[in-house]
Amino acid sequence: MALSMLTFEELRKQTQLLFLIPLACLGILYIAIKVLVIPDIGPHDHIDFQDIWLAAKIWVSGKSPYDGTLFPNAERLSTWFYPPYWYPLVVPFGLLPFSTALGIWKVINFSLLIGATYLIARVLADVAHKHFMPIFLAGTAFACFMHATPDAIWVGQTSVIVYFGLATLIFGLLKARPIFLIVGLLLLALKPQIGVIAFAAVLPLYRYRWTVIPPAVICLLATAAITITADFRVSVEGFLANLGRHADHASNSLTHLTGLLHILYYTLGISSGLLSTVLALFPAVLCTVVVFYISPLNKKIRKTEDTPQTVASLALFVATIFFFIPLHNYDMVGLVALLMMIIAVSLRGRWLIALGLLICFRPEYLGRTLSKATLPEVNEAHFISLGLLLLWVGCVWALSATRSHTTLPARQKSGYRIS
Repeated sequence: MALSMLTFEELRKQTQLLFLIPLACLGILYIAIKVLVIPDIGPHDHIDFQDIWLAAKIWVSGKSPYDGTLFPNAERLSTWFYPPYWYPLVVPFGLLPFSTALGIWKVINFSLLIGATYLIARVLADVAHKHFMPIFLAGTAFACFMHATPDAIWVGQTSVIVYFGLATLIFGLLKARPIFLIVGLLLLALKPQIGVIAFAAVLPLYRYRWTVIPPAVICLLATAAITITADFRVSVEGFLANLGRHADHASNSLTHLTGLLHILYYTLGISSGLLSTVLALFPAVLCTVVVFYISPLNKKIRKTEDTPQTVASLALFVATIFFFIPLHNYDMVGLVALLMMIIAVSLRGRWLIALGLLICFRPEYLGRTLSKATLPEVNEAHFISLGLLLLWVGCVWALSATRSHTTLPARQKSGYRIS
């Protein structure tokens, strides 16, 4: 009987791999062809990387990229909203021809996509005592085939960098590797609205709160590096002034952004703007601080039975970022982390999380099913926001259930009667 069960388990694993290996390989081939092989087809290709490259050239020339008159767009507003500490990261690209810089950017993002998936799959397999390969292959296939990934790499967005930052942070927390925490915080700080929540996650952890200092210092030094070629004061003041104009661009209105504010915009008529984004950060930061303060990550010694609650805490952290922070459809790449979490650990609410992931995976499919027509991006944002809501509720359910389970023995010892 034991032999037959063992044989059945081995057969199941082999069948799983036979399905996942070609699926992951096809996904990698799909991304490679989509973003590395297909030539440019119009003037708006790689439009976000054009901003990165142009900002670098402007800094090299001694001027400020936050001056809208230097950007060729109809609104005559600067489309460069990244903080001044991006300077040392982007300036090298400005020293290269556009096509060469773009090719390097694509290869870097493609590598980070696979690297991030590897890191999360590796650490989840270790802490959950599961086989690494199925988690990694499933994550790779999901990442490559989801709608957001080729969009993000094609336009030259920073979504994959954020995903890699999340991966290094999660790896560092689960493996107790401070250097990974520092790298993760530094990468997530490149997108400040996400960086704020990441720093809020680490600060309650008494063993790791010191790791917020190195990335903060590096960001300050990177900002000071502007003095090498450009005016430091003009760039910093230009960035602060530009933040208030972020919502003035049509593509940054709440009709195009996703998450909680998108839902509130259509249900309660809340206006878009910097203030609404800042207000959305408060509950996200508060939720994150509480979750990590009570998390097993804050314990001196971690036990095997703490794993579900630990993973549920990290899942809620990721879901909180994507639900509370207004983002674009191409920013959803980081949700791959949640897929691998529910594969590695049987969390309560995982089917609700899976449903949310399925909606965010290919939101245009749901739109076509409902209207039998191709929908514009604004309608995709509706479906993505719904998916993010389901994800967040599912992660809250998962954490609540795991906390109830881990506190059960303590209550029994204290004489509480559990019905």
